[in-house]
Amino acid sequence: MDAGDRDRDAAGRARNARPRDGLGRPLPYGAEGEERAPEGVFRTPEVALAEAQALLDAGRPFHAHEVLEDAWRSAPDDARGLWRGLAQLAVGLTHAARGNATGAATLIARGAANIEPYAAAPPHGVDVAGLVRWAADGGRTPPPRLTGLPPFRDPEHTAGMTSPATLPGADRTRALWSVGDYQRVGVRLVPASEQLVADLGVRPGEKLLDVGGGTGNTALAAARRDADVVCTDIVPELLDFARRRAEMEGLAFETEVADAQALPYEDGSFDVVTSTIGVVFAADAERAAAELVRVLRPGGRLGLTAWVPEAPGGRLLDLVRRHDPGDNPGDALRWGTRDGVQELLGRGLLQLRFAERTVDFTAPSVEVQWERYLKWYAPVRAAWERLDEVGRAAFRDEFIQMWGSYSRGAPGVLVPNTYLQVIGVRT
Repeated sequence: MDAGDRDRDAAGRARNARPRDGLGRPLPYGAEGEERAPEGVFRTPEVALAEAQALLDAGRPFHAHEVLEDAWRSAPDDARGLWRGLAQLAVGLTHAARGNATGAATLIARGAANIEPYAAAPPHGVDVAGLVRWAADGGRTPPPRLTGLPPFRDPEHTAGMTSPATLPGADRTRALWSVGDYQRVGVRLVPASEQLVADLGVRPGEKLLDVGGGTGNTALAAARRDADVVCTDIVPELLDFARRRAEMEGLAFETEVADAQALPYEDGSFDVVTSTIGVVFAADAERAAAELVRVLRPGGRLGLTAWVPEAPGGRLLDLVRRHDPGDNPGDALRWGTRDGVQELLGRGLLQLRFAERTVDFTAPSVEVQWERYLKWYAPVRAAWERLDEVGRAAFRDEFIQMWGSYSRGAPGVLVPNTYLQVIGVRT
């Protein structure tokens, strides 16, 4: 085959375009294969480990190897051996799943040899010692978790959660929002959730689905009005917070791990569907929008909120994308404009109305607000990890200037954050 005839990806890089099965084995051209992990994506170490672990948990070691291989290619010299070894372990697991015991043993041994030098001071919390012990035992048992952290799905907490995230982009979204401490940010959006539920006129006994519900702000607001609530999110740990908050208030609602792009419910299952700055981060906006409408019964109401692009929340998302134009799932700013929502939802199935509302964000100072976002808010944290020192300084300085320009009065910082509220009625 001439070089000019080689398969290439959208960026022009050589990449075999033959479809592959779930274990990476080539299928004939034209066959329906598994979606492959995007190649050449730069992820923070934490995000790469979380995404690879999610794929291993889902029984997709070949796809986990692709994520770890990207991390190996972009790693600094002193960390390349670690990432190469982790990728080799994933390839070994792939061979084992294919029934190639000899190839599996060889790759697992190579991977263990590459990661073992990092055992004294494991980077990023990688369970080097546990992985090496597992490899020394021949890799005959399921491997320990890459970081020794709890799984995305703790069986004690996820009974009845039946919708694993399997569509393209879902694992990236889940990995991103597993970073930071979203509960500390999300609780500041309680007024927006209360306002949305009130404006929707949620009534006792109505079946309400909250999509991208995070730590439960909107689900709690609806449960206080005696609705029959299901709270979904792609990150199980966030739903753990939601359940604990409900228990503290003596409320109850169902939780289910679900991808907004493939909701596990029948058509027309709910009287009300909500999402408060949640579905906006779904990787495929069109698919997620269609799912919101699909599960809503005729005559039912849809309510969602999104940051207005010109407001501080929207400006922050734009700031992240400009300083770190890498792997940012979703199209959140599109959902924050009337034209964008009309494109996504205004296809004759919904009668839409719009309102701009404001929720105040406070902090003792702009610098404290920056530190909070850096520690708690996944997009900021992930971007920071990918930037060099010069990029980090520019990122911080622009945030300080931008956020401070919106503050009203003293003492401290009070920033009115404007969001678009959308309410629709299914025709």
